[in-house]
Amino acid sequence: MRVSFIASLLTSLLVVPPGLAAKVGLFDSEDCVDPLGMEKCYGTASNEALRCYDDKKCEEEGEGEEEDGLSQCALSCRCLQSQDEINCALSHCWNKVYSCEYQQTVGELVSYCSESDWEAIPFYPAPDNAPAACSCNLSQLRVTKKRLINETDSCVNNIGSLSARDLDDFGDVLETCECCSISGFLSIYWNICPDMNPFVLGADDWYNLVPQNNFPACGKYMDALSCIGDLGFAPPGLNKSAKFFAPGEFPENGTQTTVWNLDGSITSPLSGETFSWTFGRIAHTVTVASADAKPTGSAGGKEGGGGKEDSDKVSQDDEEDAASLLSPRLWLIALTCIVIV
Repeated sequence: MRVSFIASLLTSLLVVPPGLAAKVGLFDSEDCVDPLGMEKCYGTASNEALRCYDDKKCEEEGEGEEEDGLSQCALSCRCLQSQDEINCALSHCWNKVYSCEYQQTVGELVSYCSESDWEAIPFYPAPDNAPAACSCNLSQLRVTKKRLINETDSCVNNIGSLSARDLDDFGDVLETCECCSISGFLSIYWNICPDMNPFVLGADDWYNLVPQNNFPACGKYMDALSCIGDLGFAPPGLNKSAKFFAPGEFPENGTQTTVWNLDGSITSPLSGETFSWTFGRIAHTVTVASADAKPTGSAGGKEGGGGKEDSDKVSQDDEEDAASLLSPRLWLIALTCIVIV
């Protein structure tokens, strides 16, 4: 088990020969305002994670493997390490807080930690049109998916508020709740990242988890009831113009297969020299590196986080989100309530 844990740590700290850009996590340290500080900080985070693993005696815990071959004990240490890595970026690479690398680093934090208060994480999700931002707003994809799960729960739960004369509509409303959630999860790729090929972001992986033939039959339900106006879903995208696409209404696929950082630069810390944030029960205080520090690499227009590697990770996250959405808990409970009534 410790071998698996160490292997996961090595993905966060890759040692390279002198003279070459150091890869720390998903970042090239040369692009950070404080390259050396970033490298040292990631090294400290890895050492602390190993100490956590040994102190908690995760090797002896005997729990089943959960995520990336790690037990719950090991995951708790990786969660702490991920928070430390976020702090490294906030301190030593604050000029990249809207980048693909930062957004994907937060994505790793989300995958390792049981806490779901993503909005507490600084600069996440990235605002639309932010300087030096990721070409595809990965953070908005994740946040919108999380919101859709909550909205689907609310949609089903609110069916119970229908009056007695509307009981005949229960089945249609339930079908429309499901159709809106499926449409929302698919529509976000075209609404948020229209230039990207949705396949590389995981749209097909998610669609394959949908019960067979469910979505193609959704057109009549979505014509009869509005996902937004009647059922309370928010637009599945960056603004109010984002649409829930019904079967046969989706735009053409984008052609880009990698993500990259757009042009632009952040020349001073966005939250001052010192700021705090809290994740779960853990409070963090961040002191940023000197604003006079200069990155040695390029400022923008560079592929972020490894291109296909990023897309594969996002695709994996899509499957996890969809599995949560389509769990028997949601639909079986709703159907049981209808039968009882």
